[in-house]
Amino acid sequence: MIKYWGTNGSQPCRSVVYCLRKLEIEHEAIEVTVPKDTRSEEFRRDVNPRGTIPTLEAEGVKCAESAAIVRYLCTKYDEEGILYPKEDDLIKRAQIDAWIDICNTVYRPAFMNAHIGIELNSKYNGKELASDEEQKHLVEDVCSKLEDFDSNLEDKKYLVGETMTIADVYLFNEVISVLALLKLDPSEQYKNIASWWELILKDEILQELTAHLRTDTSENVED
Repeated sequence: MIKYWGTNGSQPCRSVVYCLRKLEIEHEAIEVTVPKDTRSEEFRRDVNPRGTIPTLEAEGVKCAESAAIVRYLCTKYDEEGILYPKEDDLIKRAQIDAWIDICNTVYRPAFMNAHIGIELNSKYNGKELASDEEQKHLVEDVCSKLEDFDSNLEDKKYLVGETMTIADVYLFNEVISVLALLKLDPSEQYKNIASWWELILKDEILQELTAHLRTDTSENVED
């Protein structure tokens, strides 16, 4: 049986959990407390030497990094190509892969800098939060990335094609977390994100996984 280590407060973990549930993959979920568990010698020795989540174990082999995990799960278990197309549509698969990579290299760094500077440093790292001026720049960077994402959704229902794919799930989990952090309503500033958001939230699994982020500004922990 597949084993999964993670927490719902983590954006990438939610994407992995989404795949596990959507594709009805039997698994054992092990809840991880960040940073207490991930920084422990036991976790680094037995689960992930880098001390990060999500981590997955399949066929006795552990795999880290959410992008690698979701690609593995979709490739092996998504027989109908619901979230990730099969090998007969490599162009669409490449487009989805590109969006996951864009998320991790363009958007996520700015979003996580904001999470750390505005919220997480004092909670988990024993450091001071960013100054007011630094926080202003962090927010400006986030808004710049959201504007870029919004422009890429122009005249689109979903990121790739006419149905929701794992790329939408991946980006949604990042965007909803940073909007909750900054208390931003997408309908007020990002009309394309707002329209896309409405479609994505028709999915019952994502509704459940992100309920806390849509009703309050509960902590959102990422490792």
